[in-house]
Amino acid sequence: MSIMQEYQAAYQQGPEQTFYAYTRQIFVTFYAHRHDLLLIHKNGLLYLLLDVLNTCFRLTDPEQQLAEKEQFKLSYHIGGIYNNMRLWLAHGMAETPDQMTDIALSFRPAGSFPLLNVQETEKHRLIRRKKEDAQNG
Repeated sequence: MSIMQEYQAAYQQGPEQTFYAYTRQIFVTFYAHRHDLLLIHKNGLLYLLLDVLNTCFRLTDPEQQLAEKEQFKLSYHIGGIYNNMRLWLAHGMAETPDQMTDIALSFRPAGSFPLLNVQETEKHRLIRRKKEDAQNG
């Protein structure tokens, strides 16, 4: 299981599907793998995380068929995650996941919903599973 799959599973199995839980879980999961992530960062390979995030959030998935504006929103969302992780790694991940969650959420305008509808991601996953089941008979 990849780190992103671990993150998504932990979020989905958590007691609540809020933006706070979504944000906190990614920091908790990455913190649990901090030794490996710090090695990746120190060896100049963190750019691979951007590819993983683009794939995970289906930015480059031709079946997603997002309108251009939605593609930009998703790209902006992914860039925020990537650059916050990059900076956190540059700090040696000294901040706790709770501190990182508070920092990340402090940028969000009050009352706003995330650019990426977290629950919609699960909807896409179910659609993809149905397609795979249909293909496999």
